[in-house]
Amino acid sequence: MTLAIMLLFSTIFGFMLLIGYLIGLNGMNLLIYPLAMALIMILLQWGLSDRLIQAIAGITWLDGPNDYPELRSMVVRQAEQANVKISKIGISKMKRANAFVFGIRKAKLVVTQGLLYSLSDDPEAMEGIIAHEIGHVKHNDMKVMMLISTMPLIAYMIAYSFMWSSYGSRDRGNMILIGALAWVFYFLLNLGVLLVSRYREYYADNYSKEVLGPRPLTRGLINIAYLNEAATKNREITSAEATLSAFLISDSRIVEDISLLTEVSNMGRISAEKRKIIEKEIKKERKMSKVEILMTHPLTYKRILRLNEINE
Repeated sequence: MTLAIMLLFSTIFGFMLLIGYLIGLNGMNLLIYPLAMALIMILLQWGLSDRLIQAIAGITWLDGPNDYPELRSMVVRQAEQANVKISKIGISKMKRANAFVFGIRKAKLVVTQGLLYSLSDDPEAMEGIIAHEIGHVKHNDMKVMMLISTMPLIAYMIAYSFMWSSYGSRDRGNMILIGALAWVFYFLLNLGVLLVSRYREYYADNYSKEVLGPRPLTRGLINIAYLNEAATKNREITSAEATLSAFLISDSRIVEDISLLTEVSNMGRISAEKRKIIEKEIKKERKMSKVEILMTHPLTYKRILRLNEINE
């Protein structure tokens, strides 16, 4: 899906550059042109992103007080406590347990069918996850992430513009150099956006901790990142889940110390089967610490340690 989106942007922008070349753009116009194009795409994202997310995630909105009354009650209670407004509550058809909020103008909160099933017997953990998502709304994370995401987009447009326009130009060497530097900035800015995204997750975790204590969200994260991950490990991540990874409460590709998790989450005695599953899954996560810089979410065990103020 990411490759398809990049190809789409490249095709659209390449077409617009061709138009610019045909109408004789040069000099400073080569810089102004990609900036204008970036602004247009940002405005399109502002206007169309909600509809795209709804279509990709297969969301059905709750209609009336009899639709999932416990979920509705949790969301309303947490929203009122945070003094924020949730315009819609939805259920996504995705089977993997997760939750997310989206909407630049009006915040919408969505849980997946997988999450409802996974936490059907643990409403406290569900509320911990809901509080985390409400924390994103309270901190205006959707707007923050959209604004900072424009920076790598602008660098991408500039790089693409100068690379395309260098062909046949007298200043081809300088233009290629500018384009190459813009590509470097594009990569570094993307790393910066991912870093901010990970810290926004910590802040939302901390909000859930402030209103409910650490254990509800800890149990929720354990279910999402370990138990549910293991249950669905044989199922390929859908294109919808890959596309929405930045919105979700947990990056579903990351899944850690059995005694620590059971102790801090107050899960009590767990079955031998679940213990075996967790012990198998937790061996994977620390190996991923070197590639965490490429993730939208922190590693789950780090979130749990921070929630419970335990030094690694």
